[in-house]
Amino acid sequence: MDQNTSRARKIAYLGLAAALAILVGYVEALIPFNFGIPGMKLGLSNIVLLIMLYHFGFKEAIGISAIRVVVVGFLFGNPFSIAYGMAGAIVSMIVMGLLMKTNRFSPFGLSAAGGVSLIVWIVILFGFMYLFMIRPQQKETKKKNALMESLAVGDTVLTTSGFYGVVIDLADEDTVIVEFGNNKNCR
Repeated sequence: MDQNTSRARKIAYLGLAAALAILVGYVEALIPFNFGIPGMKLGLSNIVLLIMLYHFGFKEAIGISAIRVVVVGFLFGNPFSIAYGMAGAIVSMIVMGLLMKTNRFSPFGLSAAGGVSLIVWIVILFGFMYLFMIRPQQKETKKKNALMESLAVGDTVLTTSGFYGVVIDLADEDTVIVEFGNNKNCR
């Protein structure tokens, strides 16, 4: 077989593998199986990726994985599912590729390691989200609540729109009536 025929055959196999991974991803999306974690699936399309990893190599397998994540994300998800899916796919493929080089793991062991690395990635991602998004927002909410509780009639305030005014009434715990001058009141 000449080099052009071999290359064409490889491209055809890669195209078939990408189509199969997308098809299995679609079928997997139709399975009403609930693990208790939103978005968690059985991982059936990873079977195709393992076959690609063993028969064609790391570059081809990660390419098929990227194609699968993008196509399935556009068809059945949203941009965030594509971003999270791509990050998870890259992490799990790197772990599986590195462990495959050790020749100590069976395909089942590689698949399990890929799944575990994906879960670890999600936990790390949630930790970053907590530290840099959720926790600071909770602190800001506590400061705002403390400020709202300390307000009294007659206090001078600066509104979020940039106007200075005087508190003339505390209607309830979420509503403050502010006078801006010349009997111009605002809630």
